Amino acid sequence: MKFRTLLATMVAALAFSGAASAATLKVTEGNRALVNGTVAVADPGPVGVNLGTVDGINVAESYGVLVAGQDGYTFVSTALTASIDFVFGGIQTVAGNLNSGLITSIDAGDNEGPKTITFNLYSGNTNGGTLLDTTSRTGDVTTLADNGGTTSIFSGLAAGSYYFEILGNGDGRATTYDITYTGVGEASPVPLPASALLLIGGIAGLGFARRRKTT
Repeated sequence: MKFRTLLATMVAALAFSGAASAATLKVTEGNRALVNGTVAVADPGPVGVNLGTVDGINVAESYGVLVAGQDGYTFVSTALTASIDFVFGGIQTVAGNLNSGLITSIDAGDNEGPKTITFNLYSGNTNGGTLLDTTSRTGDVTTLADNGGTTSIFSGLAAGSYYFEILGNGDGRATTYDITYTGVGEASPVPLPASALLLIGGIAGLGFARRRKTT
């Protein structure tokens, strides 16, 4: 194999390695109809789904439905600051069916009060990490507006690894959730994976060997 061909192959592998490490997912859990632009995943459960890396450009999203138990999502933020927010303002109690799409309000015909679910944020990749913050929200836009109109669940997150937990209260009513994970700015350059460093060393070594051969 000629040196230039080998070099091109190694550079392509390096680019793929970097891209793979920075993948960001937009997912719909399997108990809910697929939301456009997302991929289907199994029930996240306590183990959780890895959403990848959130930075100033890449945004992760999770769409699901919860009755009792818990759903978990892990992600890494390399942004200067990151937040976890509702899409279009909130969560929705569902009576009798599992609606899909973006949530805007409770169906007035449900004839039931809104359901409360709890969100926990942990450092690290599991709920065995340090609990950083917790909050409970009631599933309708009106309630959110009454609390100052905020759609944010957790904000001002520094760069790091996080486990985001959603807990149902077990009252038998399903609640859908539409959530986005975003970052602003870049905290620091993303370190190259070990495989990339080995590739760089290999390229340098090949160049040195080629120079010796031609002299």
